[in-house]
Amino acid sequence: MLSSALVAVLAAAPCLESDPVTLAFKPNASLESVAAWASKSLCVPHSVDASVVKKTLPIAVSGTVSRKAARLILKAALASIDVEFRPEKGAFVLGPPSEKTGTCDDARRAEVVKALRVVSDEERAVNREVFDSDWVDCATNGARIVPAFRGGNFAGMKVFAIRPDSLWAAAGFLNGDELVSVNGLPLDSPEQALNAWVEARKADRIEIKLRRREAPARVIVTVEPKKP
Repeated sequence: MLSSALVAVLAAAPCLESDPVTLAFKPNASLESVAAWASKSLCVPHSVDASVVKKTLPIAVSGTVSRKAARLILKAALASIDVEFRPEKGAFVLGPPSEKTGTCDDARRAEVVKALRVVSDEERAVNREVFDSDWVDCATNGARIVPAFRGGNFAGMKVFAIRPDSLWAAAGFLNGDELVSVNGLPLDSPEQALNAWVEARKADRIEIKLRRREAPARVIVTVEPKKP
């Protein structure tokens, strides 16, 4: 039998971000089940705000990943239904997102979309000044992006609910597109997806390889120098 001292040490073992955890959520899983899993697997109590308790996960989320990756995956999936993890007194609450402070209202989004120039069926071009200023704000509220899984493994990011007046539509994306790589960096983990986006923001040419209705496709955005 284990000594009481050893049991105490094991019980107090830290929850490392690199530790593996297993996600196993079917489509339409309740947020209460997500909170229960997160409380147990992410080492911090989670609860659900009454205003979102009837919402459910829109997709299946499964696979064994690091604790850090699991948190990122759930954040992305919940963001697609306008739910976020809100810190509250040493715990987290799954609730409505806080008020957004972005600069991309409907008028500004229309200006940014207009600034996107069509080069070919798969390529667009935009000025660096526009790309560095309002691109992110105008992209985040124009579609829903969730993790894509294949065989229980993270396999990129899936785009759906694309607004017709959004940057996503203007750039040539279609509902259901799965983003596979960005400038050659495979999106095979949440961390890699974040790294790929950080690197892409500094690039002058962004090539996004897609899986579109099970066939390969791509979207290219050329970032042109600022006007003198």
